[in-house]
Amino acid sequence: MMFIVTCVHNRFSITKNFVSLLKKQTFKEYQLILVDDGNDHTSEFVASELPRSILLKGKNLYWGGGLHLAYNYLTSHAKPDDIIVIINDDCYFENDYLENIKNEVTAYPNAFISSHATALPSGDREYQAKIRWPQMHFIPELETGQIQCLSTRGLIFRWQVGMKVGNFKSGWLPHYLSDYEFTYRAWKMGIALVLSDKVKIMFSEETTTNKKLSNYSLYFYFSKKCATNPFYFTNFALLHAPIYFLPVTIFYIWFRAFIKIILRRY
Repeated sequence: MMFIVTCVHNRFSITKNFVSLLKKQTFKEYQLILVDDGNDHTSEFVASELPRSILLKGKNLYWGGGLHLAYNYLTSHAKPDDIIVIINDDCYFENDYLENIKNEVTAYPNAFISSHATALPSGDREYQAKIRWPQMHFIPELETGQIQCLSTRGLIFRWQVGMKVGNFKSGWLPHYLSDYEFTYRAWKMGIALVLSDKVKIMFSEETTTNKKLSNYSLYFYFSKKCATNPFYFTNFALLHAPIYFLPVTIFYIWFRAFIKIILRRY
């Protein structure tokens, strides 16, 4: 069985398109796990279009919280050889996407596999990352052997591998950096992080790309919706910075935050 995991919040038209793409897949042995913390009629629509879907409801979950809830469900229902695919609902893919995933998992059964993600309309490929300590800079990287963190935009693994890593730490990272933390934890455990050129998706820059925040308020800067929120980076550092670097890393994080506040470049 293949479980497709996505989290949604009141963007019915986007989710509707995502469901239409799933229905066209040549590989049919899948179940959608939809985590919905919105208040529109998305869940009802998905239930009517994909009756086998698992519908999980929550409130103010954000991305990390939604994946945490889905992981809890998988803990009780997934089998070791089941394939897990975490993907955003604003992604586009061809009809053989799930079929190609099955083949890639056969080739890399003990790895975390990242889909080849291309941004629209720019055509740029989404970079993954490695971390430079003690500054805790996330350096863009596309070479499989150098990657330490993966996005969950098209993240693929067998449940047997995902079980070793443990759940998403939504209490520490409810939204941004939750994916990097999860996959960095896997990397530290010795799980291979693989970039696939055979499993391809496209995604919308309009709905997913972080925009310049100079016009936003200080309140927004420290909210869960801000990708540069220094508390996210602090919590990531507390979880993963080498202990001998930790004080310096915390200093770098908050020095950068202070500069952004002064210059209003959140």
